[in-house]
Amino acid sequence: MYRQVFRPNNSTYNLPVPRSWYGMEVEVIAFPISSVVQISAPKNLVKTRRRKREAMLRKYSMDLSGFKFNSEEANDYE
Repeated sequence: MYRQVFRPNNSTYNLPVPRSWYGMEVEVIAFPISSVVQISAPKNLVKTRRRKREAMLRKYSMDLSGFKFNSEEANDYE
């Protein structure tokens, strides 16, 4: 994906295309925006959310270290 935000000063604009896209079909969509907002989550926020999720899911976890799947038993319907 290639994104470029610009402010045109006239009715024409030349859009540079990456060399790796040569010979490929490319779709260009243009629409006006009021402001450019760069959203990126801080690293500590990601770590905090991961710790909170893991703590919440810990009460539902079970020890499967000794579990072995037996396909014969799984397909025995009698």
